Amino acid sequence: MSNERRALKSNRFMAHLVGALEMGQDIGPYGRKIFATVAQYFLSADDTLMLLKRNLGEQEAREVMKSVEGEPPPRRGKVVEYTKRQNFPILPNNHDAHLDDLYAGLTFPPEIQARIPKFERGVAHEAREDATS
Repeated sequence: MSNERRALKSNRFMAHLVGALEMGQDIGPYGRKIFATVAQYFLSADDTLMLLKRNLGEQEAREVMKSVEGEPPPRRGKVVEYTKRQNFPILPNNHDAHLDDLYAGLTFPPEIQARIPKFERGVAHEAREDATS
């Protein structure tokens, strides 16, 4: 496993998606979209493609990657909405925003960080503070 993938898996939310992909589970269209959106900032395109190909054909996987290029990660409300639209549970624990914080421990590029709503960044910050207390 690459260091980049290990770093991405340090986030509980992403560990859930990456682990499911590694095991060949179908994470659904919204799970793939979220995975590709976040992975583009942490994994090589080849590693992202390899993981997505466990759910899709190569062309479809490339299309997912292209469709999210440059997008910021979705807000929690959008993730909750996506979860309701598919069978795979995108959130490991839908009832705890701190445990399922998509932003905790992940440092996005400044231009993406600036597009993340302050509330979401605040949740990530609070989660890190709670973990160190």
